[in-house]
Amino acid sequence: MQKILIRGTNWVGDSILTTPAIHALRQLYPQAKLSLLTKSYLYDLWKNNPDINEILVHPDTLTISTVYTLLSQLRQKKFEGAILFPNSFSAALTVFLSRIPIRIGYATEYRSFLLTKRVPLTDIILHTHQVQYYLNLIRQLGEITSPLELVLKLGKEEQVYADSLFTEVHSPAGGVIIGINAGATYGSAKRWLPARYAELGKRLIIDYSATLVLFGSQQEVEYVSQIANTIDIPKSVVNLAGKNNLAQLSACIAKCNLFITNDTGPMHIAAALKVPTVAIFGSTDPVTTGPFGEFPYRIVRKPVNCAPCLLRECPTDHRCMTAITVDDVLVAVKELLVNR
Repeated sequence: MQKILIRGTNWVGDSILTTPAIHALRQLYPQAKLSLLTKSYLYDLWKNNPDINEILVHPDTLTISTVYTLLSQLRQKKFEGAILFPNSFSAALTVFLSRIPIRIGYATEYRSFLLTKRVPLTDIILHTHQVQYYLNLIRQLGEITSPLELVLKLGKEEQVYADSLFTEVHSPAGGVIIGINAGATYGSAKRWLPARYAELGKRLIIDYSATLVLFGSQQEVEYVSQIANTIDIPKSVVNLAGKNNLAQLSACIAKCNLFITNDTGPMHIAAALKVPTVAIFGSTDPVTTGPFGEFPYRIVRKPVNCAPCLLRECPTDHRCMTAITVDDVLVAVKELLVNR
C-alpha cells in the first residue's frame, strides 16, 4: 500500500498512545503516504509528528453537509488502506463509504461487515496496555521491530513560547518547578480531591522550595483557580489553566522538573516527553492506561474492591481517591526528587 488513511482517536491520551503504532506502520511502509484523520482540537499534537505526511481534520459536528464533504475528500484521495483506531461504528462506516478497499479494525459494535480485516477483541488484548492494544492492529500487516516509544515532537514556535513564559517562573535557589494537573476531562471519578492537591502544593513549596505550575483545560479554569486560591502563596504558584493550546501545554510540561497528575491526557504528554511523573490512579487501571516508557515515574494507588470501575462519576463514596493521602503522594515525590 502506498496511500494509507489512519483514523485517529478522539482523546488526547489515546492519541499519544497510538504513536508507537503509527511509527511501526511507518517502518513497515517507509515510502507510503500516511494521512491522519483527526479532530481539530488534536491537531497540535500531530503537526510535528515525523511519521505523518498529512493531517485531515474530521468535522466536530456531523451533518449531512459535513459528512458529504468528508466522504468526497476521502474518495478523491483514493486511499488503498485504512487503519481504524476508534472502535465506533461510525468510524468504520466512514471508511467503507469512502471506498477504501482494505479496512482494518477491531470487530466491535456490530461493524464487522464494514471491515475487510476483522481483528478479534480478546480478553488478553483488553487487559494489556493500550500501546499494545493499538499496535496489535498494525501487527496484522507485518512483524514489528521498531522500538516501542511514544512520539511527541515540539515545534520551535511552542518552545520559544515556553522559554519566554518560564523566564518569569523564578524558582528559589535550589528549588524545583513542579507541574500539577489536578483535573480530568473524562470525569470526576479520575480526580484526586482538590483540597488534597492544595495541601500537597503547600507542602511542596515548604519542603522543596518549589514553584508550582498549575495546568488545566478551558473547562477546568474555575476548578484549578480554587486550588490556587486555597494554596494562597501567589509568588510560588503560576496558574496556566485555560491559557494554552496542546502544543504550548506540551512545551510547558517539558519545562517541569516533576509532573504530578491524575490519569489524564497530559500524563501521557509528560510520558512522551520523559518528564518525571507522579500519577494518581483511582477508577482506572494503570496496567492498561498507566505511563508508558523508560523514564522515571511512580504510580500512587490504593487497592479497593470497586476499582477499577472505569466510570466517569463515582456512584458511591469515591473511596479509591479518598484513601490516597497527601503523605502517600509525597513519598512518591521524594523518590523522584531524591537528589533535591
